[in-house]
Amino acid sequence: MAGLLAKLMGTCLAVLVTSLTMPLQAEAVTAPLRVSPEEFDSRVAYCLSEDRRDELVEAANNLKVGTPIPVPSPPHPSPTDTRIRIGDKEFGLEDWPTGNSIAFKRVCGALIRTDPDQRLPSSSFWSGLFGGMIPVIIGGLLTLFAATRTLRRDRIAQVGTELRAAAIAYRRAATQHIAAQTDPTKNSRDEDGELASTQMALEGQLWAIRGLRLHGAALADELLQRLTAEGHAPWGKPAEWRAEGQKNRLEEFKKERTKAVEREVQVAFDVVLACERALPRPHWLMRRKRISDGRS
Repeated sequence: MAGLLAKLMGTCLAVLVTSLTMPLQAEAVTAPLRVSPEEFDSRVAYCLSEDRRDELVEAANNLKVGTPIPVPSPPHPSPTDTRIRIGDKEFGLEDWPTGNSIAFKRVCGALIRTDPDQRLPSSSFWSGLFGGMIPVIIGGLLTLFAATRTLRRDRIAQVGTELRAAAIAYRRAATQHIAAQTDPTKNSRDEDGELASTQMALEGQLWAIRGLRLHGAALADELLQRLTAEGHAPWGKPAEWRAEGQKNRLEEFKKERTKAVEREVQVAFDVVLACERALPRPHWLMRRKRISDGRS
């Protein structure tokens, strides 16, 4: 269980790191292209201001985005006379933002980033951090919770199955031991060894339920105290069998001892039922199908 949880945490951490680095890697390529209308207007106002036009054209030339077209000679030079060729088209600087917005966003964005005093809204590390980290953390926690819940459910089902099997084996060994007391052809010592082994197995399963603090742990503790109490022998001690034999009450005593063993076994079954109450119940449609299948 601990190994599986460690693998899940490692997977979540790897996905988290990837989610943090990918926005930063993508930002270098797509940040100039992903701008809101408000930010686009801000870039147009900044880059087409009179003292930025020459820098904008120079940046376009340096980035191999466009080629400046010579400005007409005086007597009427004007900032609006500046033109740029992008591909096979020519644009005036005033028309460039709408004529080829992708190229304009790239060049203007690069120009803005060279000015340390500009603080225009842009994609940042923190947007990538919170945009990518929070969903991954939530998804990782949900995955971890689901895995932990599944592991606990499987463990409960396993412990319940093993406890039921141990109780059945204990009942069988005790019943055989009781039968050997009234059957001269059987050796009760052989039955004693199997009885001790099955009782130890039953105690081990009860201790597991106590350790896991499952439903029914209190009932398991009560049965453990009974099984480990000094002089515990619901199947009857040899001296008791001899005394009952002298009274000609062997059959009655046999029934009494069988009932005493059965009471302990029923307590173990009650512990199993208490554990299994924590397991999810099948949908009512599935229960209905099982009932109909059983009747057919």
